[in-house]
Amino acid sequence: MHLRRSKATQITVKQGTQVPCFYFYFTASTNYLAKAFVTENNLTAPLVVVAKEQSQGRGRYDRTFLSPKGGVYMTYVAPAGEDFLCWSLYASVAVTRALSRLGVDKDRISVKWPNDVNLDGKKVCGILPESIVKGDRFVLLGIGVNLNTKSKCLAPVKDVATSVYEATGKRHSIMKVASSIVKELYSLTNSEDKGTILAEYKSCLETIGKSVNIADGTSGVAVDVTCDGALIVECDGQTKEISWGEVCYVK
Repeated sequence: MHLRRSKATQITVKQGTQVPCFYFYFTASTNYLAKAFVTENNLTAPLVVVAKEQSQGRGRYDRTFLSPKGGVYMTYVAPAGEDFLCWSLYASVAVTRALSRLGVDKDRISVKWPNDVNLDGKKVCGILPESIVKGDRFVLLGIGVNLNTKSKCLAPVKDVATSVYEATGKRHSIMKVASSIVKELYSLTNSEDKGTILAEYKSCLETIGKSVNIADGTSGVAVDVTCDGALIVECDGQTKEISWGEVCYVK
């Protein structure tokens, strides 16, 4: 996979074979830019947009996602297919694999449902799936990894967030890590068995067995996930499937 660099947030000549990729030094949001590529410039999926820095990075519920220099900020665009909910699962597995390839011990990596990737119990990656329709339905996977991010940049969220550099003392190539995530996503969605992927996701999932409160008001114990990644919560002797939401652990 080759990434084309550009200082301005304007469309570049697409590079790459299986997944055309576009790289920018700065943009407001890679999700915004990727959406424009599909809706205004008629580019076809899959494709990926990577930026060195974002000014308007977003998380769930339109929260601000800090995006200073040193992180991997990217949006992977692909046909959504019939299993849109599975994309959170795919992205989580792709990122955990990419971190493992950097030499990070798998025991230090976990996933908080649905798709926050943690390192040593602190958030190291946020994932925001969105969808658009332009003839067909497409998924936009916004992925932000705190890779070489310095501690001073994480100061506002130091109690809950970390970076690969802060946790390991090692710096890595942003471009190589972005490429690794893209390759994993392409493999996961084009050539790997869904049951095997689910088992790998569950092996990283720290939420199972914990008492949780969900943003929709559900409270109970997380007992399992479905084949498309929905969380199964046991509450008052009954089980409920939660397709999407914010989880808070009950201590």
